[in-house]
Amino acid sequence: MTAGNTQLTPNWTPPTSTGTSAITDYEFRYRAGTSGDWSPGFDHSSDSGLRTASDLTWSHDQDPLDLGSTTGTMAGYVERTTYEEEDGLYKIKQAASALRIRVEGEADTLTTLRLMYSTTKPTDLRWDGTEVTRVDSSGDRNALSLSGLVRDVPANSWFWLDGYDRTTTNGNLALTSTTISDRRLRLDVSTVAGTTRSATIKALTNGISYQVQVRARNDSGWGSWSASATATPLGAPNAPTGLWLESGGSRLVARWSAPSNDGGSTITDYDVQYRVDTAGTNWSDWQASTISAATTATITGLTNGTAYQVRVRATNSEGDSGWTTAVIDTVGKPSPPMLTLETIRRPLPAGKYDGGGLLAITMTAADHGSAVTDYDVRYRKSGW
Repeated sequence: MTAGNTQLTPNWTPPTSTGTSAITDYEFRYRAGTSGDWSPGFDHSSDSGLRTASDLTWSHDQDPLDLGSTTGTMAGYVERTTYEEEDGLYKIKQAASALRIRVEGEADTLTTLRLMYSTTKPTDLRWDGTEVTRVDSSGDRNALSLSGLVRDVPANSWFWLDGYDRTTTNGNLALTSTTISDRRLRLDVSTVAGTTRSATIKALTNGISYQVQVRARNDSGWGSWSASATATPLGAPNAPTGLWLESGGSRLVARWSAPSNDGGSTITDYDVQYRVDTAGTNWSDWQASTISAATTATITGLTNGTAYQVRVRATNSEGDSGWTTAVIDTVGKPSPPMLTLETIRRPLPAGKYDGGGLLAITMTAADHGSAVTDYDVRYRKSGW
């Protein structure tokens, strides 16, 4: 199995025995770790995105999903041999452990759009079948997006859309060509053709170990699941966090925390850049030739009294993270003062003390090349 950035590509060979007939399908599943529920795999080897409006038509009256004259593949995933149209409905030809369908569009007056499912051919698209998922819209123009997953889909199962238009009073369907625009459809089926020898699982989390299993089907049914193959997707790390600066004489000390996710590969270096806090100023690399996984850097040779921006990114074997948000500080500011406190009590008659008095404060601060002109003092009983 090959690991990539947020994805895995399992590869397999046909069973040593295909039984009484040739292999017609393969199916795969995956899970994070070594326990827990399995998720159906959907092959994204040739992910071409959602099909566009020119590939889809909608009927005017009952408004089933009509794939029109689309041929070849649907969204690069589902071969035409997997489904067919009948009376404008979408019908799955072969059984599948899972089917996922996503529809997107933009509605002028639509109130509700529902994805429906039935194991038998519906006679009334408004009332027959089970609602898989729905989306309710509001406003004058609304982006619609709904995605549903159905498990253990029998052969010759039916899918369709219905909707309700807020401009009507009887709740009739109104998915006319002018009601929904920019229509798109994507179909994911958990099976791949029997001639297939690999698949690609996407949208995984880098740095997490996954198990994948595959099984085959012939005319007699499904075989057993294979032994698990294990791999970890790898990618560039997230950006470092918690960047902050400490000003000194002609220098800034930058400190940060390692990324929350290293992409599954150890952080090997951090890049540090700085520039004068002026719009359009180019960034300068600090010690670009030095490779270090330390989470601190001291930038020297700066001009006292000048504000600088600093940013950091992380690097692992898979690439660079994005840059942190730049942090700004002024070089040459005095360091926080060191305080010495001494309590001076009020003079009272012998044996008496009312708790009052004075505090004598001694303050010293490094001026970093520019004389300290003022000190601000605050005090509290509790809380600032």
